[in-house]
Amino acid sequence: LSLGAVTVTSGRGGGYQLGYSLTRAADLTLLVRSLSGRTLRHVTHSAAAAGRGELFWDGRGPDGRPVPNGVYQLELVATASDGATVRVLRTLRVVR
Repeated sequence: LSLGAVTVTSGRGGGYQLGYSLTRAADLTLLVRSLSGRTLRHVTHSAAAAGRGELFWDGRGPDGRPVPNGVYQLELVATASDGATVRVLRTLRVVR
């Protein structure tokens, strides 16, 4: 299992598109964390197909409001049906 070509771009309504490429089908989980390590959001995409794909985060925190300006850690985790797991980290600067 390989997870690569991970990109983060501004999306609609203040959210963010995460582009990725998987070598085989896997469940995806996106963890959005503050720099102190606190998990702010948990976004899942079950049974993502092999190849290019996208996952959307609406840019909101646990209270449903847009996260404030700052730097956030994005962790994208892919888990295949055989239990193989890979992780990719990206840093995102939010400026509204």
